[in-house]
This record gives sequence, C-alpha cells and structure tokens, in this order.
Amino acid sequence: MRGGRNAVVRWLAYSVAFLIIYFFSAGVFSRFPLHGAVPTLIPVVIAYVAVREGSVPGAAFGMCLGCFGFLAERGITPGMVLLGAVIGMLAGLVKEGRPTRLLLISLGCALGALVLTEGFHILWITLFGAAERETLLHIAGYEILYSMILAVPAYPLIRFTWRKFSGS
Repeated sequence: MRGGRNAVVRWLAYSVAFLIIYFFSAGVFSRFPLHGAVPTLIPVVIAYVAVREGSVPGAAFGMCLGCFGFLAERGITPGMVLLGAVIGMLAGLVKEGRPTRLLLISLGCALGALVLTEGFHILWITLFGAAERETLLHIAGYEILYSMILAVPAYPLIRFTWRKFSGS
C-alpha cells in the first residue's frame, strides 16, 4: 500500500513541477516572443520525466500533458495527445540502457522532442493550412532555440522532484 501512495505523491509532484514550468513558459516568456516565436515546454517536460521514469510511465504522462496542451493552448492540434505519448515512450526507452549522464541525455531527448513536435506542426499546417514552408521552418527554428534556452533552468526542478519523491 505504501508504494502506491508514494507513486501517487510522486506523480502529483511531477504535475505541480510541470504547472510551475508551464506558468513561466506560457504566462511570462510567451509575452516576449523571439522573432515571432514563443517557447513551448510541454515536450521538454515530457522528455525529462520519461528519461527519469521509463517508457510506459513516460508515455502515460506524455499523453496527459498532450491532452493538457490541446485543451489549454490555442493552435495545438489533437494529434499532440498521441505525439506526447510517442515522445514519452521514445525518451523513456533511454532509461532502459541505464544512462549515467542524465543531464546531457535529458537535454538531448528534450531537443529531439522539440524537433519532433515542430516537425509535426509544420506537417499539419502544410497539409491543412495555408502557410509557406520556409516561414514555418524559420519560426520553428526560433521556437526550438527559445525552448531549449528555457529547458536548461527547467531541468533542476524535474531533477529535484525525482530525487525528493522517487525513494531512490
């Protein structure tokens, strides 16, 4: 019984950490766009948590955050729910190899998650929207850059949450 309670507390702590990161991303830094691009840290948090927890929990958490992103943000497609699960699963597969340098691996997975997310958005808008691919690539590059700059200070919060509530 105690293990189940600890797991619930840990996932609630991850959710609170995500909400803190999301507040700064969407509430503060989105008011200061970089060449028309605003940061998106949902894929970053999915990748960070999945690297710590594994592929199945990462996929479940990714699906939840993808659903949150679809409901909370304008311009996010319903495919983000599935994409969040895929990002969580792929980033969580890194844990299977028992990595030693979690900071570098987490940042690499976050970069991969952002590239995958932006690629999905470009594909979606190209198929169903009316925008030029060059413009979309330009904005996507700045979104990835801006998000990675903010991903660095977001990492310690996820790391703290994992250390405090994982029981390891």
